[in-house]
Amino acid sequence: MNENKDQVKELIKEHLKDYAEETGRPTGRKLFNCFIHDDTNASMQFKGTYYKCYGCNKTYDIFSLYALDNNLDEKADFSRIKQDLARKYGISLNYTKTTLSSEEAKKKPKKDNNIDYTNYYKTSAKTIGETNYLQERGLTAEVIKKYNLGYDKKKGYVVLPVSKSFYILRDTQELTDEDRKTKGRLRYDIPKGATIELFNLKNLEEADFKSVIFITESYLDALSLESAEPNIKTIALNGIANANRLTEEAIKNNFKGYFILCLDNDDNLSGQKASRDLKEDLEKHGFRTYVLNDISKSKTDIYKGNKDINDYLKADAEALKKEIGYINDALTTSLENEAKKVLEQENALSYLKDFNELTLDKELNRPLSTGIERLDASLYGGLFKKNLVILGASSGIGKTTLALQIADNIASTGQDALIFSLEMSKEELIAKSLSRLMFLEDKKTNYYTTAKNCLSSRAILTGAMYNANKETQELYSKAYTNYRDNIAKHIFINECNDKNEITIEEIEATIKRHIAITDAKPFIVIDYLQIIENKQKGLTDIQAVSKIVKDLKRIARKYELTILVISAFNRTSNYQEADYTSFRDTSTIEYTADVLLSFHYSVLDGRDDEDITSNAKAEAEKKKTKKLVNDAMEEDVKKLTLTILKNRNGKKKKVKFIDFYGANNYMDFRTYDYNNKEIKD
Repeated sequence: MNENKDQVKELIKEHLKDYAEETGRPTGRKLFNCFIHDDTNASMQFKGTYYKCYGCNKTYDIFSLYALDNNLDEKADFSRIKQDLARKYGISLNYTKTTLSSEEAKKKPKKDNNIDYTNYYKTSAKTIGETNYLQERGLTAEVIKKYNLGYDKKKGYVVLPVSKSFYILRDTQELTDEDRKTKGRLRYDIPKGATIELFNLKNLEEADFKSVIFITESYLDALSLESAEPNIKTIALNGIANANRLTEEAIKNNFKGYFILCLDNDDNLSGQKASRDLKEDLEKHGFRTYVLNDISKSKTDIYKGNKDINDYLKADAEALKKEIGYINDALTTSLENEAKKVLEQENALSYLKDFNELTLDKELNRPLSTGIERLDASLYGGLFKKNLVILGASSGIGKTTLALQIADNIASTGQDALIFSLEMSKEELIAKSLSRLMFLEDKKTNYYTTAKNCLSSRAILTGAMYNANKETQELYSKAYTNYRDNIAKHIFINECNDKNEITIEEIEATIKRHIAITDAKPFIVIDYLQIIENKQKGLTDIQAVSKIVKDLKRIARKYELTILVISAFNRTSNYQEADYTSFRDTSTIEYTADVLLSFHYSVLDGRDDEDITSNAKAEAEKKKTKKLVNDAMEEDVKKLTLTILKNRNGKKKKVKFIDFYGANNYMDFRTYDYNNKEIKD
């Protein structure tokens, strides 16, 4: 088992160059500035499976870089890091090294072609005039010259260069299959051991928003299309078995134009089936596709009885030119008009009228009060519509308590609050609200309450109020009545359970349904981000969370809502003031959120600014900090600081003097500090 794990680890290490190129790090052999420490001299070098810095005398492999890029602890989170990277590079965690059988070896993907045939192309191009085969096939002199087509007179084949390391030979002799067997001549041939490549792949790599690309089965068919109409772009699959490569390259190049499939028109309709299959595959990935000769829809044979594009060219070049020219021009014009509309929408001038209407929309621009005066003041009036608000903190520090407290406050004003609870049940959330309301009820008559007559949410769930003293029963009765009459009617809870896994699609559908039924836009709470189920396969945890964050922002803008999302923190964040790197799983949070809030224990305030002059002192400070935090965690009333790390509508700042009554599920933003002085934020 250990040997298997080591094999997986070693396989992942071999992908450092891939990972480095994806993240923009150098991979040459020359020394360069270290990207870890402040390096004024070139002192780091790429070593294949690791980086070595001669300045700080440290090495970094793919695991340590991945941990660094994603705010993870390499040792504590190694299992997850390995799992993410294995999935990213298609490596099975159950990999065992075996010897391939001869049959399996045949199925093994071939390596990239690496022989340079440039000189062969030059030589064969010089003798292209010694055959008129290509002219007889209808190709123009311009196309023959453009693609440097040649003739291997020794073999009697025309040479069709695909790339500098791959070509196709086409026999100039028109023979029957029987004669070919007798003479041992192939209709087509390729370099021995070579992997078939797409012809004209550069047309896909250089494509823009208005590109229309014609796809053929054979190289000769692609040349035939360009001979008929020089202004079009073509790609040849060089065999229908290579069709999946087209889809892969289209995804890789983020193609936005149109594909026109011009595959063969065989008597047995296999070309028609191949066209439908390829069209379905391309459209599944979002690519717009048109089949030139879809008999099932047009009921007209556009090929006019010809079995492929080259035969069509030889039979009626003008008809082919007219057909493909019309389609190319129509689709290009359509794509251009589409792009112009998008450009107009993006243009500031066209938006000025809408902008004035937006600024006059008082409902849209009115901040949503959190019901917490000091928090509202720090957020420039409260929370705003179209905004994604993310609240992060370490475990047990009151994230859910604050989110629920805000939701209840908003509900008490008559506005709906829609809660997606992925961790707690409806009963637990209601019990937390009732516990808080009991505490606040007690506080009305006893400001310095010891909460001895109040109940925790757990006690409420076990029915402790029915056997409690009179004072407790009265507090519960008042809290229950308050919740029932003023809050509950506007609280809607969707919980995640074994029958209902909450996805981003379900969240959007539920919001859309709620707006349609109530004709009102609710305040949204999601508890919490990292548990939202992701349906898209092949993504790492970090990629999945990043996509979810972007989707939540899209939903907030689309439906003009305020969405408050709770996020987990990295484990290493318990003993330091929170910052952007504290948020677990993704840096997308920092860039996408409109408001970013974080909690930490007040004992950490300012400790990052301590003057550390030696390693010994640093270790002593770490121990001291850890003890301070551990002691703070044990307090019945936890003293917290809320940091507004990001605020599009106001300033970044710290909100201090917050008391978290964990047992009573209440977050108290004090108006007086611990010396009884009025707080002025």
